[in-house]
Amino acid sequence: MLRNPQNRALIGAWLFIAGAALGLWLFGVSTWAQFEASLFDADMTGNSELSLSCPRFISQEETGYARVTLHNPTEKDHNRFIRTHISAGYVTLMHEDARLEAIPAGESLVLSWPFGAEEAVYGGKMVFIRSFVVGRAPLPSAGAVCGVYVVRTPFGLSGTAFMWLSIALSLVSMAGGLWLWRHAHPTDTPRVRNLQRGMVALGATITIGLALMVIGEWFFAGIALLIATLLALALLTPIVLG
Repeated sequence: MLRNPQNRALIGAWLFIAGAALGLWLFGVSTWAQFEASLFDADMTGNSELSLSCPRFISQEETGYARVTLHNPTEKDHNRFIRTHISAGYVTLMHEDARLEAIPAGESLVLSWPFGAEEAVYGGKMVFIRSFVVGRAPLPSAGAVCGVYVVRTPFGLSGTAFMWLSIALSLVSMAGGLWLWRHAHPTDTPRVRNLQRGMVALGATITIGLALMVIGEWFFAGIALLIATLLALALLTPIVLG
């Protein structure tokens, strides 16, 4: 079957499309969750960025943890008041945790809050977490927000394991599909060159978008998502037909 160039081209095209679609979906839904989270309890913002970390995905069965690191770079002990809100099944409902924490001079304190799929909004798709620390001179107020997408995973995988496995499958599928498709077109025509450049550009954009998702650069992830979507729409028809 693979000896036929036309079959190789078709298999390569669909393999590339499957990998691209998986990558687009993966960082697309995560970016969407973060955008929606930015609207959650939006009046609770700070003058600086709080160090809040959350998983990008959780499974329907697991417990995720939102973690905040509070720093005290001064030479005096400080008490910091922190308030954390977690969605409670609806965007208008939330769980609240408020506490006063003592942080010694020059030290840091890590706090964590558990959450699960039962807290998700929009039909169980996303969990929103927002934390806010009240300012106390010379330390400014700080805030941050997380959007966590809920996925149904096979074999009891955690959301993070599902994310890394999906990233690997996406990259391997795109690379393998591009290789098969290109080697099924040995003739170096302008059309083949243009399509190959477009596929490389799409694959590179999706790869960058996945990396931005992992490190939490959501603004640039959104830009990458827009560019990748436009490239995918422009390339889909000629790749399948070619």
